[in-house]
Amino acid sequence: MRLIHTKTFQLEEFYGQPPEYAILSHTWGPDEATYQDWQGNLELMKLKKGHQKIRRVCEQARKDGLMYLWCDTNCIDKSSSSEVSEALNAMFSWYKNASVCYVYLSDVSPIDTGAFDPMVQFRQSRWFTRGWTLPELLAPTSVVFFANDWTTIGTRQTLANTISFVTKIDQQYLDCTFYKASIGERMSWLSKRETERVEDIAYCMLGIFDINMQIVYGEGMRAFIRLQEEIIRVSNDQTLFCWAWDERYVPHDWASILSPSPKTFVDSSIYTEWPVHEAKTYTMTNAGLSIRLPIMNTITESVEQWLVLLNARRDSENQQVALLLNRLPGKDRCTRNRTPPCPVPVLTGSTKLREENMFIAGSRERASYQPDFHGYGSYEVLVTLDSGAIPYDSITSCPRLESGTISLQSWDQAGHYGRVLAIQGMQSIKKNEKRASVFIATLVFGIEVIGSKIEWFCKIRGIQESSSAFSNSTLEEAVYEEEQDIRSQLARTGHWRAIFDQEKDTTSDTVRKHEIDLLTSVSLSSGVRISASSMMAVAHLQLAHIVKPAEVAPWDDGHKFRTADGAKDLSRWLSALE
Repeated sequence: MRLIHTKTFQLEEFYGQPPEYAILSHTWGPDEATYQDWQGNLELMKLKKGHQKIRRVCEQARKDGLMYLWCDTNCIDKSSSSEVSEALNAMFSWYKNASVCYVYLSDVSPIDTGAFDPMVQFRQSRWFTRGWTLPELLAPTSVVFFANDWTTIGTRQTLANTISFVTKIDQQYLDCTFYKASIGERMSWLSKRETERVEDIAYCMLGIFDINMQIVYGEGMRAFIRLQEEIIRVSNDQTLFCWAWDERYVPHDWASILSPSPKTFVDSSIYTEWPVHEAKTYTMTNAGLSIRLPIMNTITESVEQWLVLLNARRDSENQQVALLLNRLPGKDRCTRNRTPPCPVPVLTGSTKLREENMFIAGSRERASYQPDFHGYGSYEVLVTLDSGAIPYDSITSCPRLESGTISLQSWDQAGHYGRVLAIQGMQSIKKNEKRASVFIATLVFGIEVIGSKIEWFCKIRGIQESSSAFSNSTLEEAVYEEEQDIRSQLARTGHWRAIFDQEKDTTSDTVRKHEIDLLTSVSLSSGVRISASSMMAVAHLQLAHIVKPAEVAPWDDGHKFRTADGAKDLSRWLSALE
């Protein structure tokens, strides 16, 4: 480590434990004093503004009793690629181990306490927009801010409220505890920052994620991909995958679960890890990300999709979030879908979801298919289906769910939105099978907007089985008639809630049809904003045949459900009776 002696202004090198030192954080100007300048003509160097800056910070260090200073402009020989690589990987620890970090803000005048808004220049300083100043803010134990005349503005502690407002970093992480923030939240701090060299937007985060990387200038945004791959090696925090698909920064044919740009993490501070007893491992391979995840099937006419649950949640909500993946035909390989653009919360009910091993495409692959996207309506519902042990061969819907979602339509001027959905499943019949081959479920989804309050509703309007499938025109007619009936009820009552059971949760519903031994349930997650003008909720529809045992245990309600877990429960219960 190379340091400046604050009295002699000579550069000295230390190969072991360095003496106590101060460290400078600043933004580069056009006339900085470099390592080569420091070794050359001293008289010429003294004419540079950068030299004057270093002399002033040395004076401040001496006032604080420190004999050494580190500054990035002249303590690194930037003509040596090996020295630059070593310095970038060690930079965070150098700031962390400094006795104090002086932040010099060349674009901030002395604070005028009599002004209407004395901190406006401080909030607008270029220093808060640069990538490298992020670790320089978080790593040191002590940070002091100075105006352009070297008068003190304040410390990181005294200015914490303003710094948090500008950087969107929660105040609790400004006290050297940033490592407690999720990966997604830490990425969000970087999302609005810039660096002079493209690769530095990744390299500046090495210390914040406690990793090391080979420095390869010229690789462009590939550096940010490598950063994420290195994070995967040391962390199982799946908020890394909680970024938003933004057409400005994500190529149309992007396939990977890794993000191509830190700008896609701008809203990722809301994601935290989902508490699990045993974290699952996953690795990057030459086939992409190898991972095992719980899945929910979507109902789509275009391509087979999986809604996969991540070990992550939004804010403090007790709902896991999920991503939509396109499943490649005949393979256990997937690509990320661009709709919905961000992870969405889901409710899975009490049924344990099936898990699948999969490979999610790497960053070098490109998607052969992405659904056409023409924007969202005001309110969308992504529909998923868990058919348990019922082997349906095909699922259709009315209206058709091209990308798995249905847009709710405005039904009146009072803030009511709604849509009826019919789902039809068909299965092959064996010769001796008496059970019908077709089921039809009719659902209604609704929204009630009163001022800033938004309430979601869902209800099963009907469930039946048939020996033959309904035609598209018949389904369309049934949906139309059902919508007209609900619209009439809504017009009479004026509220969605009046159509539902007042005492039950209006975001879930269960219907048992004993005459056909079929149980159907639906649950609707909380709605989240997916764009400036759109919200989305996830509906999870579960189907299971009801098994009626000859004897019923006192604690049982008389029925067990033939789902993957329900069959096991029934088997254990029958064994206990023998």
